[in-house]
Amino acid sequence: MSYYTYIILQSLANETYYIGSSKDFGKRLRHHNLGYSDYTKKFRPWKLIFIREFPNKSSAYKFEMKLKGLKKNSQLEKLIREVGGPEKL
Repeated sequence: MSYYTYIILQSLANETYYIGSSKDFGKRLRHHNLGYSDYTKKFRPWKLIFIREFPNKSSAYKFEMKLKGLKKNSQLEKLIREVGGPEKL
């Protein structure tokens, strides 16, 4: 079963990122936008901007931790540009 690591863009006014992983990212995005997550409910609406598929949960989680290790939004945006944007992932 595939797992996914995703980045969701916060409101355009704030432009911060939320990074996570899930086996059903569509459902997870809906949960973020419906306010089911305590952290993300105060920053709605959310928009998916990056997603990458992995063969298992462990690989998805490792990549999630790598992304979370980037200290600045500019580093995260650079990584997205280097891999060719969301459509290349």
